[in-house]
Amino acid sequence: MKFEPGLVISIKEFGGNRITFRFPKAGDAPSAMRYINGLVDEEARVLLREKITLVEEKKWLKRTISSILEGKAITLVAVCDGEICGIAGVDRRGVDTADSHVASYHVGVSRGFRRLGVASYASRLVFDLAKKAWKTKVVKSSYVADNIKSARLHRKLGFKVVGRIPKATKYGNRFIDEVICYKEM
Repeated sequence: MKFEPGLVISIKEFGGNRITFRFPKAGDAPSAMRYINGLVDEEARVLLREKITLVEEKKWLKRTISSILEGKAITLVAVCDGEICGIAGVDRRGVDTADSHVASYHVGVSRGFRRLGVASYASRLVFDLAKKAWKTKVVKSSYVADNIKSARLHRKLGFKVVGRIPKATKYGNRFIDEVICYKEM
């Protein structure tokens, strides 16, 4: 299965919003920057603490598209009215490695699109693509222990918690555990 930048995988309505799920393309940089900077502004539990520039976003997008074309990543953007409102994806270390059947999962959704099913739908699309294209057997993930919404999403998607890394992340002056989980496909 060949994935191309901009390839549309699905279009579906959520809470009255028509959302397109597709692979990212180079022209997405301004929207992708606004998306991630919106998460930073709201102090969402993402690894970034400071806003990024358009130049940085273009570099990230170029690396992401390159990884998709190399068969090392499957990343979908959720787009509503021309703006990215979510991103879901899986990555793998290599195409012909001892762990090429294992994918690492990530997901994020903008504030106004949460609790509508966008994250779970995008995630399932990504999992299905990984299972078909890569024959993925295991998906691993993690989330910050105080992120109740992420914990709920992971449970809903069938992830099982296997451990914690104490004080793995820092937000403000607080150190917070990272929850490690996986699911079998």
